[in-house]
Amino acid sequence: PLAYSTELGPAQNRARLASGRGKFPLFIGRGCPWSCSFCGGNRDTLRRVNGTARPEWRSIACVVDDVRRAIDHGYRSISTCFDPIPERDDYYVTLFETIARERLEVDWYFESWGLPTERFARAFKRAFPSPRSTIALSPDAGDEDVRRRNKQPFYDDHALTTAMRMLAEQDVPTDVFYTLALPGETLAGAARTRDQMARLRSFPNARRVMVWTVQ
Repeated sequence: PLAYSTELGPAQNRARLASGRGKFPLFIGRGCPWSCSFCGGNRDTLRRVNGTARPEWRSIACVVDDVRRAIDHGYRSISTCFDPIPERDDYYVTLFETIARERLEVDWYFESWGLPTERFARAFKRAFPSPRSTIALSPDAGDEDVRRRNKQPFYDDHALTTAMRMLAEQDVPTDVFYTLALPGETLAGAARTRDQMARLRSFPNARRVMVWTVQ
């Protein structure tokens, strides 16, 4: 189910409470080097539970095999949320190039923990040219100080805007997620989030710019 819209009536909301195409949640790896304030699966928790927080990656061959099997079972969209070291893009670039080379026709929804590199974006677009394929960014707060205190890896507003511009140039649809009431946020900080959201919506590739509560 998706969000309940106050602009629609109950019957209209019920008719829209579906995400459309079924997404296959693809397992890429485990581990996290970061300690975001709002994440129960962060570095410190993983160390206590598993004895290590070091990111571990599945082999590309196994991941590609899972994509192929998902397609065979009727899935046309893949969803991933594992991006522990965003600035080191070798794994994903190789994965995307392999999928493109094997001509596996599938959409991809990639939740980016940091900001994607230009090389990543190019490889993503080549492998998944469908307008359904999306890279999701999560600055979480429009107030840089609140973002620095709560979200890792941290990036400033200039880096966020630069990334949005780069993704637009690569013609990659982009979702942007914010949240509310992170530690240290004030009403003025929430207003900065509102204003930043309005600016990002002006980018031609901005598919959805939205606020969610922490889940």
